[in-house]
Amino acid sequence: MAKLWKDNELHLALLGLENQSQIDKTMPIRVIGYDGATYRNELNAKPVKMYPVLTVVLYFGWEQRWTKPIRLKDCFKVPERLEPFVSDYHINVIEIAWLPDDVIAKFANPFRQVAEYFSAMRKGEEYQPSEEYVRHAKELLDLMSLLTEDVRFKELKDDLPEGASMTMRSLILDQAEARGEARGRAEGEARGRAEGEARGVANTWVASARNLMRSMKLTAQEAVEAIAVPAPLRERVLQQLG
Repeated sequence: MAKLWKDNELHLALLGLENQSQIDKTMPIRVIGYDGATYRNELNAKPVKMYPVLTVVLYFGWEQRWTKPIRLKDCFKVPERLEPFVSDYHINVIEIAWLPDDVIAKFANPFRQVAEYFSAMRKGEEYQPSEEYVRHAKELLDLMSLLTEDVRFKELKDDLPEGASMTMRSLILDQAEARGEARGRAEGEARGRAEGEARGVANTWVASARNLMRSMKLTAQEAVEAIAVPAPLRERVLQQLG
């Protein structure tokens, strides 16, 4: 994602944002490729307008800090004799989950709420959703689904209309609770239907077994075996036969 940084009509820079949920040891090489392609586009523009390109890597991992290279020269071993001639390239990595709380508090909504979530995950704390309203809540849940691989965010997103505005608390807690209740009711109804169907089938076998017991003077066990009652139903049928 790229954003043009402008001051009135003056183009100051092009800011590129690269989201990472996993550590990538080749990140400096990737970033230099992105930046180089952008500079090439500037050169090809008519008229040519040159301005700096800044790429920031937003790292959303919370289980470990970014431990891989942030400089091009750290991606490979440079022979000592060639070291002065190999250009270096530094990348900007922001570890969202490790930012101080006072820094996170300065972010604009809704990115502040995203950062608060990952900070809580890193600290091992229970996430406390904000009561502040989120514009474009569906898009926020889509981002959280991609970054966290948590299916709950996708499930919540799928139920929201485009452009919906809600608080993060109502998104995560209230809707999740409602979905849980609905799922529980559906599962209960499904179990009830299955139980009813099984009872009906068992009753049919019971009637057949009783007829055989009366006509041929068989015991319940003998009648059940004679008509080959399915194994999953045998205990139920024998109980009803007494």
